[in-house]
Amino acid sequence: MPAFASRDREAAAAPEALAAWRDLLGAEHVVTAGEALARAAAATFATAHRVTAILRPGSREEVRGCLRIAGRHRAPVYPVSRGKNWGYGSRVPAADGCALLALDRLDRILDFDEQLAYVTVEPGVTFAQVHRFLREQGSRLTLASPGSTPEASVVGNALERGIAGGLDGDRASRVCDLEVALPDGSLIRTGFGRFAPAAAAPVARSGVGPGLEELFLQSNLGVVTRLTLWLTPLPAFYQAFTFTIGDRERLAPLVDALQAVRRDRLLEAGIGLYNACKVASCGGAAGGGAWFGEGALTAPDQEIGSCQRRLLRQRLTGVVDHLAFRAPNAANPLVGPPARGSLASVYHCKAQPPPRDMDPDHDRCGIVWCCPLVPFRGSDVARCAGILEETLAAYGFAPAVGAQCLSPRAVHVVASILYDRETPGRDEAALACHRSMLAAAAGEGFLPYRLGLQGMDLLPPPADDSARLFQILKRAFDPADVLAPGRYDFRYRWPQG
Repeated sequence: MPAFASRDREAAAAPEALAAWRDLLGAEHVVTAGEALARAAAATFATAHRVTAILRPGSREEVRGCLRIAGRHRAPVYPVSRGKNWGYGSRVPAADGCALLALDRLDRILDFDEQLAYVTVEPGVTFAQVHRFLREQGSRLTLASPGSTPEASVVGNALERGIAGGLDGDRASRVCDLEVALPDGSLIRTGFGRFAPAAAAPVARSGVGPGLEELFLQSNLGVVTRLTLWLTPLPAFYQAFTFTIGDRERLAPLVDALQAVRRDRLLEAGIGLYNACKVASCGGAAGGGAWFGEGALTAPDQEIGSCQRRLLRQRLTGVVDHLAFRAPNAANPLVGPPARGSLASVYHCKAQPPPRDMDPDHDRCGIVWCCPLVPFRGSDVARCAGILEETLAAYGFAPAVGAQCLSPRAVHVVASILYDRETPGRDEAALACHRSMLAAAAGEGFLPYRLGLQGMDLLPPPADDSARLFQILKRAFDPADVLAPGRYDFRYRWPQG
């Protein structure tokens, strides 16, 4: 069985690979200028990995060709969709010396069905593009957007298991029919899509036999060139609400009350929780509360919505200090891409206000995320939030922590390490703080639901034989280790089986 290639790569791409990529794509789509490569290697924290070239294929066939060339010349490539994975590494490869396989030119919406509520997109398609398309279609469907930028890739966010507030924010659970280019250039479809014809391909996640979808989420086993995403019908009735608690010691009872509300399906939309420091970083005020929360009632009509509002008020009376409802169907955040204010929060520590065209990498904003997934129990959420707050404060960072309650069973707790990269020593402190938070949370059993470049090799070793299975799969799919080396393969720190 071939050994993995070394993680350390040469700083320049092999001349033979560059020549072949230029022949395939055209010289204008193989970027080797030093300034462009330096920008591509910049993130919202200190990085050292170098980019050897930027490849910009314009079709599925060109993606396959790029991979064949990479394998032939053992020239590693790292796929990115739009490169706006801010706080997790942006578009910096997980290993040194990779060429970026930039998929932003694959930007077509390939299929759409209003009745069955799905859309099929390529990796360059953005959230703004989908929302604009739905508006032009006069659609009553929507897509939950992440709290970053409307120019982020829908496919890239889904493959990272990105989340969003509102309705159906657990995006990865709503994808199917992935088309994937494997490292040797071959092509597969997941689910029913591997059969032709297959009418159920865009409406069923798994097909006949073992499901393959999860192999290509948070992995380096293939390049997804299209996928289908299930959309959400807009509710006829919508009413946003907010609440606060003034004492942090009441967080655990609040979480238990919210879990019961979600478990009993009184609320279908996700609930956001934010400590006062997190609210302040977004330019708001928590109304004097230690924790601030927001959610939304949804219903098929006004009468049912009014009944739900009464029940929710009853369930939260005595649990929260202030509960306020906005006017029904007013300022509906379930419609449209994320607002500018969300991205502006990463400029919180900068001396100057956010520019019109925000680019956290170029503007040297410091942002690192740490995001454990925690059981939806008050004691667990409060314990995890406390660990993150205490660690942030110990390293001199504002203890900004939030949580997204998207299901009745689990909560995504998210800590924001916010700083100005122009301040000497803060890059080093941020990465040390991130390592400490990961270790402290993992010590309590709270592991992250996604990783960034800064944490790919920081998880504890598994308690079973899964590391060996990952190695077997990687060797089978990519024996030369040319596709995204170091990305979610968990092998550099862990012993080889």
